[in-house]
Amino acid sequence: MPAFDPNARPTKEIVEKEITYYERLWQGAHASMEKADSYYFQTNNIWEDLVARQQEGRPNLHLATAPGLVNHAVDAHLAFEPKWHRRPVGKGEAHEQAADRVEDGWREVVSNAIAYGQRFPTKVNALQLVRHNYTQLHVSLNHDMLERPPKKDGETQEDFDEREEAWSAGRTVWNPISIEVPAPGEVLLDPTRKWPQLAIQRRTILAFDLADLVKEKGKRADVELLDGYEPGNADPYEPLEITLRWSPRYIATMRKDGGLVFVEPNQYGFSPFCHAFGGSADMPKGEKFD
Repeated sequence: MPAFDPNARPTKEIVEKEITYYERLWQGAHASMEKADSYYFQTNNIWEDLVARQQEGRPNLHLATAPGLVNHAVDAHLAFEPKWHRRPVGKGEAHEQAADRVEDGWREVVSNAIAYGQRFPTKVNALQLVRHNYTQLHVSLNHDMLERPPKKDGETQEDFDEREEAWSAGRTVWNPISIEVPAPGEVLLDPTRKWPQLAIQRRTILAFDLADLVKEKGKRADVELLDGYEPGNADPYEPLEITLRWSPRYIATMRKDGGLVFVEPNQYGFSPFCHAFGGSADMPKGEKFD
């Protein structure tokens, strides 16, 4: 494994070595996940062996047995709403009531974050644990609504006032916590560590979104722009593959088959990804992570 220094500023060479290492490390597991998903989503070719022998295509009839078994296990045995417990910091009814208030408040925050997510995170976690014996979680802080929007270049005062009024109205009910479950293979973590310090996140972003992101990052003094991106005459809706390298100190963004776009400090102070293996996970004799 490449030597990992959480305090080192990332370079293109370091990120490429880490990507190569983790892709090789997870190659077998991701192949198994892809095969399991083909049965669950019913995209597998049930005549695969026959076609290989006779070169004859046949129609596929997929029964609902595989997804039905997974869904039944999740629905019957796994709780989808997390429960929170806060230990009282002292003895007495006052401390117990204070702990109860923390539990109630955090439950509302998380429930709201789950409700506004694209998918129900705990349900997706359960489905992945049953299918793959492995799942991940990404908890992030969206602080856009916490900062008063600045006036844009060329923006009229009337347009700015309307935008600021909308920000003021939305800020009162804004939940900065967002929770999502990465798709299998989207984020590469160290499987030997419960709380990995390094995360390699692969994403697809539209060209105009990347250009806007580079423009916004360029306004910050603590962000180092290395390979600015301008779509030029290219299709602004062209999907671009990027990689985000998370460490406790830095977040590096790199284009696929390109260089680092920018490096910024990690304001969290840690990698916001965690993972867990299912209860039946085991390691075969002689397994080596190198």
